[in-house]
Amino acid sequence: MSLVQSAKSLVQRGLSIVIIDNGDSYTQILASACERAIGVNPRILSAQLTSALPPADVYVIGPGPGHPRDAGPLALKALQSTTPVVGICLGHQLIAHHYGAIVQPAEHPKHGMSSQVQHDGGDMFTGLRSPLEVMRYHSLDVSDLPSCLKALATAEDGGIMALRHVEKPQWGLQFHPESVGTPEGITLMRNVLLLALNLREWAKQPYFAWLEFEGHTTIACGSSRTEGETVIGACTYEATNGTDAGQWQEEQAVCFTPEKMVQFPGTLPKIPGKPTAHSQIQLRHSREEYRELIAQCQAAIHRGDSYELCLTTSAKVTLHNPDPLELYLRARGGAMNGLLITPEVTLISASPELFLRCKDGVATTLPMKGTRPRAADPEADAALRSDLESSVKDRAENMMVTDVLRNDLTRSCDPLSVEVTRLCEVVSFPQWHQMISEITGRLRVPPLEALRLAFPGGSMTGAPKQRTMDILREIEGQPRGWYSGAMGIIQGNDATFSMLIRTAVLRGNTLTYGAGGAITRLSDPDEEYDEVLTKLSALHKML
Repeated sequence: MSLVQSAKSLVQRGLSIVIIDNGDSYTQILASACERAIGVNPRILSAQLTSALPPADVYVIGPGPGHPRDAGPLALKALQSTTPVVGICLGHQLIAHHYGAIVQPAEHPKHGMSSQVQHDGGDMFTGLRSPLEVMRYHSLDVSDLPSCLKALATAEDGGIMALRHVEKPQWGLQFHPESVGTPEGITLMRNVLLLALNLREWAKQPYFAWLEFEGHTTIACGSSRTEGETVIGACTYEATNGTDAGQWQEEQAVCFTPEKMVQFPGTLPKIPGKPTAHSQIQLRHSREEYRELIAQCQAAIHRGDSYELCLTTSAKVTLHNPDPLELYLRARGGAMNGLLITPEVTLISASPELFLRCKDGVATTLPMKGTRPRAADPEADAALRSDLESSVKDRAENMMVTDVLRNDLTRSCDPLSVEVTRLCEVVSFPQWHQMISEITGRLRVPPLEALRLAFPGGSMTGAPKQRTMDILREIEGQPRGWYSGAMGIIQGNDATFSMLIRTAVLRGNTLTYGAGGAITRLSDPDEEYDEVLTKLSALHKML
């Protein structure tokens, strides 16, 4: 489904933006800016309409000629409603005028001229530099704001360039974010529209998802597990009942169809989350206990029962008044970030690994094996990366998993189309260096079936897959649960799923966090335990 098609279907599901058109020549590109910002195609209505104002999630009062005292009936109705309002140019002036500010001819009118606006980096300007280049088209200026309005940005000539109501969800922008002369206009529109939509209220719904997969964002909420064309959810490692490509076990999955959803290319700015008070982190296995598990894995390899076993352990911590959104804001940092809140469980993931992407009939998987921590010193950091690139042991791990996933994709794809497009490349993330391969193939089955046929992910099992899974079940001694399962979104014939690693599982006040690594004949037990501790550093960052 294209972004435009998705946006049109969203309006029918209840998420809508209405632009109140004040007869401006830029209304169409303002509508395009809204769609580019959050993937929702606005409805445009004339400000002069005297009919009832249609319901919407956000009203955007657009630019246009004239003085705000002569605003059209529909614009006034929007401002007097309880629905969030974003005013652009004349709309900005209307908000100011409505609450008693002075709107008068500007001392220095600006038309088609750029300005550098100063702001404090908060509110709609989060993640944007200051000063910020913007395009101005206005003869009137706003001044003498009443106490209920707060200025958010000013130009070099002192003009108020942005404001908000201190209690109501109403924002104004004097400049034109839709203009080609406002380079960060789409980001600015995204910020202000998401503020207007109030995502924290979305997160109070029974189901909420914030997925940031490969540089694209989906934010959605819903009230039930009903299934439609778009489905967001997750499944545990045991979702196929401990069987390679087994049948789905419904009780091992959670999913929902969004009732409200925004989608857009890019991700939101890094916003620092608040720390969470917590008890001491408890590791399931000590170094000596983990060494013993590794010895059991290597004994299985020595017997010829396995080539590689992806051994895992976990940590547990009790949180005081946990806020999933704050935890997620602190966790973000992987290529496949995701937050999923459901009545059953909350998943907070900073996964670096794409498990499966189905796009335009092509399946892609990116197995990861081989990890090194990042270092603050550039020279030391480069040495760690070089060590990973030259590691015989890590390359062997990655090669084995790559062949496992080649085999798994052959089940769902035309066998002759399956190929390795990247092999053992080292990619640097904020907290670690990772060795990655990429396999693609042309699909023969729908996305959910492709997921089943590759499940559980070979990068978290080892090889031979089924025998290794059986051995690991005995050695690990308890179900993995959500750790090393999958989380993702299906939209028609397209889908994207992350591997649930670097992932916290929150139930009530208890948070668990899995970690592990591939054990081969060449594995050093102490180095393997150190790798587990490196991966657990992400948990410390989250808290």
